[in-house]
Amino acid sequence: MKKRFITLFVSTISIALIVSTVFYYLLCEGLRQVKRDAVGKFNYLILDSTYYDAVFIGSSSLHVGIDPFLFDSLTGYHSFNGGMDGMQMAEVNMVVRRYIQHHGAPKQIFLNIDEGTLGMEGDIWYFPQYYPFINAADMKDII
Repeated sequence: MKKRFITLFVSTISIALIVSTVFYYLLCEGLRQVKRDAVGKFNYLILDSTYYDAVFIGSSSLHVGIDPFLFDSLTGYHSFNGGMDGMQMAEVNMVVRRYIQHHGAPKQIFLNIDEGTLGMEGDIWYFPQYYPFINAADMKDII
């Protein structure tokens, strides 16, 4: 009876571990493919390689306050608005480093520095956008 219980217990734990591991990797891969909303913008900043002359990175006030089409028409640049809700300095630092690594250094990087960006209290505003990259070395500063 004991041997049967131990065998059943170990096999149940093993199956649960295998299923949850497969689910985790499928979820992360799916989130890395998202192209819409905050998750899609984060994926684009981190994984894409399109070159821009100017990039705006910061919190939601930058996201809603800068129109890259208007900026491009006035300056002749090709720009991207990388502002996202709830970004603080740790997230901005990580995004800038990853952006330069994948896209190359732009001519101009505009960083939004305001009370929300400089705030150190609180957790990540929208965790799902960072979840697929949770095991990356530079994520330790954020989490």
